[in-house]
Amino acid sequence: MRKTDTGTEYGAPFRRAEGGAVYVAPANLPAGARIYFFTRLGGVSQPPYDSLNVSRKVGDAPEAVEENLALIRAAMDGRPAAWVRQVADCVPVALVGEREVGMIHSGWRGTLAGVSGKAARTLGGSGLRAYIGPSIRRCCYEVSPELAAKFAAQFGEEVVSGRNLSLQDAIRWDLERAGVEVHDLELCSGCRLDLFYSHRKEGPLTGRNLASVVREAR
Repeated sequence: MRKTDTGTEYGAPFRRAEGGAVYVAPANLPAGARIYFFTRLGGVSQPPYDSLNVSRKVGDAPEAVEENLALIRAAMDGRPAAWVRQVADCVPVALVGEREVGMIHSGWRGTLAGVSGKAARTLGGSGLRAYIGPSIRRCCYEVSPELAAKFAAQFGEEVVSGRNLSLQDAIRWDLERAGVEVHDLELCSGCRLDLFYSHRKEGPLTGRNLASVVREAR
């Protein structure tokens, strides 16, 4: 098994794989499941993509992206996994069921459309758990009055504070209505530019994070 350092300078739940990639590993996972919310740390890309960028579409050197992806595969010991490339500051949601796993990318459009609840119902089964990963949060996410009103009407007034929107609270509402146990890591990509990329805070010249969920054979 590949060595993983659980004593990074960022503390729990951050881990550093042997190759250097730093990721968030949620607690309370069911046996046989693993989740990796990768940070921007531990890769080879140069500024402004420093350093674990996984996107080939933002202007980064292709060879750097390939090496970063190799580091990520090594961090996961080459396990087959479901990946999602986290676009800008949207919300990654990992679903873990008794037999299947899934990874959801939920921006404001997907959240309004109930993508997380729909995915949970597709997986089905009892004991389904969801893990909300690093993403833009209420403190850093201001939207138009019209969009705030749409969310308040669909998910309740508590998901908005004036024009500031909590996608995570809306996603939690959607998932709990589908009978899912929800765990929120409460990490904001806008507040922690030292750890995550943020299109909203950094502009278009930045990288993309990656999230992955694995169901290991029993």
